[in-house]
Amino acid sequence: MASIFKPSHTEPVPDGTTIVTVRGRRWAYWTDGRGRKQTVPVTIPEEGRHAGQRLGILTDLGYPFAELAELMSTLDAAYLESNYDPQMLATGPYPEYLKLRIAGDSGHLSNHEGVELVRPHVGDRLKWLAIAHLSEQNNEPELALSLHRASYGADFPVHLASRYQESAVLTL
Repeated sequence: MASIFKPSHTEPVPDGTTIVTVRGRRWAYWTDGRGRKQTVPVTIPEEGRHAGQRLGILTDLGYPFAELAELMSTLDAAYLESNYDPQMLATGPYPEYLKLRIAGDSGHLSNHEGVELVRPHVGDRLKWLAIAHLSEQNNEPELALSLHRASYGADFPVHLASRYQESAVLTL
């Protein structure tokens, strides 16, 4: 049985789903009730050498909701948005309505929100963090990286997923 990962829960794939493996990754695809093609990554529990290991790919979250904090405790590693610096967003070039959307419940996590989400899980199951989805206008990679690293201590690996080049291969 395969499962679809969603930010707050895992659910069985819909009837009629086709599961394919591409370069070692499993994907489910189907046509939804409105005729749109859907494609999502899937996990198949307790299979292969990575049985039981979980990587969270967490972007466009809006805000650090309670289920997200619960999910973090189940992850071995996370690829997490650290989209904006609040000061840069406030003083940046975006119109006010866009600033409100980015910082609102339908927007993105700030660097500080990402830190607060991850910090309770450092030293538990979580082995590393890759910060990602940084705004080009409202964040600086070194600013985000230094905040995260300073918040977790020197022994916890924090990586930067660049928007311009491929990252190193990270393993669990």
